[in-house]
Amino acid sequence: KRTIETASSTLNSIVLSISNSILGATLITKGRVQKLELTDICCVVELALLDIDEIEARRFERKFAQPVMFADADPIVLRLGVRNLIENAVKYSPRQSKILLKVEIDDEQLALVISVTNEIEGSAKLGPDIFNRARRGVDKKYDGYGLGLYIAKEVAKLHRGSLCCQQSSGDAVTFELSLPA
Repeated sequence: KRTIETASSTLNSIVLSISNSILGATLITKGRVQKLELTDICCVVELALLDIDEIEARRFERKFAQPVMFADADPIVLRLGVRNLIENAVKYSPRQSKILLKVEIDDEQLALVISVTNEIEGSAKLGPDIFNRARRGVDKKYDGYGLGLYIAKEVAKLHRGSLCCQQSSGDAVTFELSLPA
């Protein structure tokens, strides 16, 4: 059974890398989402969680303000952006630590906010360049090309939204992807 889980995890990583490469190239060359449609954001978030290893998915505590929340989005592109935030949370937090995943309404900004809060292994500080292409967040001990947060930021922009990072005084970090409601 462990061999199957390892193979499944490896295949998921390969699919994420290929998806990121294709979407990254599309975002860079076209700079726009092809089609926005009324989309259940909670459903997109749940689907993104299905893309990661089942054991890692159990680490997520879900808090949705409502079971269904709609916004204009490209569900495929948004799913990849959310998946990148989820993958980063898993990759850079201590193993088996809990990760908070929220979808809420920000009445002040008239936006839907998807937030991922996790601990960062060690007490690294994230710089303002964390969303730049080829920028690695904490250190080089993890595989990757530094594209995940860059792509998530571009996904937010393409949806006329934003992506920001807030690091508390401790080791907690929150990434908030906001979409116009």
